[in-house]
Amino acid sequence: MKKTLLIALLFSCASHAQIREKGEIEVSPFVGFSTSSYYGSTGGIVYEPRYSVYFGVNGDFYLNEKWSIRTGVEYQRFGTTEAKYFGDREKIDEKLNFVAVPLHANIHFGKKRNWNINFGPTVAFLTSANSDGVDVTQFINPVHVALGAGVGYKFYINDSFGVQLNYQQQFGVNSNFKQGDFMSSVLGGFNVKAVFKLGSKSRNDN
Repeated sequence: MKKTLLIALLFSCASHAQIREKGEIEVSPFVGFSTSSYYGSTGGIVYEPRYSVYFGVNGDFYLNEKWSIRTGVEYQRFGTTEAKYFGDREKIDEKLNFVAVPLHANIHFGKKRNWNINFGPTVAFLTSANSDGVDVTQFINPVHVALGAGVGYKFYINDSFGVQLNYQQQFGVNSNFKQGDFMSSVLGGFNVKAVFKLGSKSRNDN
């Protein structure tokens, strides 16, 4: 009986410790896969999605146990692999490479705050662009702004480390191209994160 009560007490303390408090920080390197394509004034052309590796590192700065601000640095690739126009297909190897910085509000919920939903803008900076092997950087807007949201679930290993599954979706709000009608990118990404809590904080601190 005493052993059962001790185990229950330890489990209760561990569960409480995993709930973050104001001022705590989590750093989360991640890797996964993304899919991207174009939308907007496409002139009747349907662009097939491009599948790419998707990686980066996020940081969550906790305002309280339910809310944090998420930012970080991410590698994102936009573009397409094929265009279809009235049934005709044309192979296009188009790659637009960006380094992106999200600034999202992140709400944590559930009994142990395992779930989270984040939303907000992401600003991405062009690093290179090519179409069928030709450098087209001069035709691409150097800054890409998007609005997006995502959902994740965190598996706690201990108070300082966890693993999170995460899905993100975002839509560009400015055109990818300097000339012509509005045509921007939509990106969806699934990733796996290693979540590290930085430092430790006494639960008795004010």
